[in-house]
Parts: sequence; C-alpha cells; structure tokens
Amino acid sequence: MSMRATKEAFRTVPETCPHVDKALDAAADLIKHQTGALRDALIEALERAMAAEELVDELEAKIKELRLELEDERNRT
Repeated sequence: MSMRATKEAFRTVPETCPHVDKALDAAADLIKHQTGALRDALIEALERAMAAEELVDELEAKIKELRLELEDERNRT
C-alpha cells in the first residue's frame, strides 16, 4: 500500500472515529439523563405509594377503633 494512495483515501473518506465517538458520547449522555429522570419519577411514585399505604393502615386502625367504640356504646344501652 503506497503512502500516496493512503493519503488520497483519507482525503476522500475522512476518518470517522471522532464523529462516531462524539455521537456515542452524546447518546450515552442522553441515556444517562433519561435514566436518571425515570429513576427520579419512580422514586417519587414509590414514596407516594408508600405514604398512601401508611395512610390506609392508619385509617383501617381508626375504623377498627371506632367500631369497637360503637360496639361498646351499643352494649351499654
């Protein structure tokens, strides 16, 4: 392979590695950003679901307490 032919080939078809590297870096950054945003949304949804479960437990305990009070009141009369 002659040096002249190699130079002509690179002049005609430029090296693509820097362009490919730049595109891959941009894609990786975008994926990381979207993954982070998805994780943040998931954390928020899980926190809300866990808070709702706690509230349901509290309300069920309150209902049980009120039913017992009602039953005691009925037994007194």
